[in-house]
Amino acid sequence: MNKAGTILSEQTALDLLFALPFAAFESASSAVVLALQYLQSNPLAQVELTQEHETILRERETKDSGITWKEYKSMTFTQMVNETIRLGNIVPAIFRKVVKDIEIKG
Repeated sequence: MNKAGTILSEQTALDLLFALPFAAFESASSAVVLALQYLQSNPLAQVELTQEHETILRERETKDSGITWKEYKSMTFTQMVNETIRLGNIVPAIFRKVVKDIEIKG
């Protein structure tokens, strides 16, 4: 680590090794909690999400197989998790600024 031309010092590398797993765990758990909170407060969204997953399970050839890429890409409503991350500030130190208004469904 102490070679000439290295990007990180040994201390910085050690700091990252300890900090990154905590940061990843904290933000992932916060996103899950926010998604569950938003679903709980919107029963219609909960129904639509359940229907989307049940449809995928019904159409599978092998019921106990893992999720396929095609199934993942078909989960359009499940992408609400991405919206959860956008709406809820899961990392308080990162501020976001809207740069353009977007109109959805009229």
